[in-house]
Parts: sequence; structure tokens; C-alpha cells
Amino acid sequence: MLYDQLDGPTYLRWLRSLGVRYVVLTDAPPDYSSKGEALLIRGGLSGLKPVFRGEHMTIYSVPKPRRMITGQGMAEVVELAQTHMTVNLGSPGNYRIAVRYSPYWTPVESAVCVTRGDDGMIRLESPNQGRVTLQFKVRAGRALAAMVGDRPDCVGPSIP
Repeated sequence: MLYDQLDGPTYLRWLRSLGVRYVVLTDAPPDYSSKGEALLIRGGLSGLKPVFRGEHMTIYSVPKPRRMITGQGMAEVVELAQTHMTVNLGSPGNYRIAVRYSPYWTPVESAVCVTRGDDGMIRLESPNQGRVTLQFKVRAGRALAAMVGDRPDCVGPSIP
């Protein structure tokens, strides 16, 4: 939640918008950015449901979670790492991925178009179904364009 002061319903909407299915709360002291979130959960006001209790942590489920990738067809996130993500698209079309957009997310060997949605998340447009991999790679040209506020209409395949 970082710096926002959220109530239970707002917190649930925020978690769903990010495609979160589970939240882990430990007995370790939270850092400054998560104190409010920990208080909300411990106070029973978050709307989360405990699904596992261990000696030092509790895992909570988000009721009615939203998928990380949604769109015109069935789709799933196959892998999500710091520098790349892979998704399977069940059909051509437009998709929303619950990952913050950056001009450094680019498709690898694909005719996919990557743009920023109004909510700040990745929008992916694909003329084909199948596996799509995006990589996060800072390149000088994109870095300079981003610094001056230039946002491309579409980030196409990366060039080696």
C-alpha cells in the first residue's frame, strides 16, 4: 500500500487491480511503508480470509481475486521475473497485464504491441494466439525518450 491510507474495500480493490491472490503477513516488524497495511490486516478490517497460520506467518486469500492477465480470450501468466515475463494467449486480441507499464518492457520475437493503459498497467495487443515473452531491458534511446516524456504509441519487438 506504500503511503496510501486505505480502508478494507479500497484495499481489496487495490489488491485485485494488481492481480494479487494471496497476502503474507509475518510477525516481523513491518517497514515504514507497510505499517498501515499490517494494521488493517491484523485489525480484521482488510476483507482478507486466513488460509494458513504458521508459527511466524499467516497467509490470507483475496476474495474474488482478479487474474493477472485479462482480455479478449483466455490467457495465463506462465513466468514472471524481474527481467522478463511470459504469457500464453488463447486468442488474438487486447489484454491487460497487472504489471506497471514501463517503456522498457518490450516483446521478444513477436508482432505484439505493448502500451500503457489508463490505469498505468501494461496493455498488450497481439495479432496471434500463443506464447509471448516480454523483456525488461533499459536501452539508451528509450531511456532518453522516457526522460523527456516521449511515450511511444506502441513498443514493438526489441532489436538485439
